[in-house]
Amino acid sequence: MKHIKRFSIEYPVSYHSIANKMTTLTFLFTCCFIGIAFARSDEDIKKWFIMQALECSKEHPVSGDEIELMKNHKIPNHQNAKCLVACLFKKVDWIDDKGMFNDKNAYKMSEKEYPGDQARLDNAKKLYETCMSVNEASVGDDKEGCERAALLATCLTEHAPKMGFIIQ
Repeated sequence: MKHIKRFSIEYPVSYHSIANKMTTLTFLFTCCFIGIAFARSDEDIKKWFIMQALECSKEHPVSGDEIELMKNHKIPNHQNAKCLVACLFKKVDWIDDKGMFNDKNAYKMSEKEYPGDQARLDNAKKLYETCMSVNEASVGDDKEGCERAALLATCLTEHAPKMGFIIQ
């Protein structure tokens, strides 16, 4: 099987068929959800998210139309899209094994990424506290966390600009 090389990582050629979709999806998650807690370069985040999104998409494939919705900061009302978001949140420990948002883990990540930037840390804490309300929502998938992840993504997208985080 031929291989192509992206970001100094070799992928099977079959990767190319979903690369454009996943790159678009990667930017979505980078800019909208978890990217608010990272101070790393866009390129570092992109590399990490491509790998994670590809891994998550094996179990939770999404369509091009769903990716377009996500690019516009909307979570499709399709279980695979919600579970893809959950998978990514779980990889950074923002959704725990009980399917709940863990604001303390989100804040710990912010502390590592923004040492000494108290204003940003205060805003991150306010954002996470605001979005803790997703844990009170009644969801149908409990421990899977897909429904809650969709609620969390929506909350972060809605409230991040109010806390000084830019969503693109």
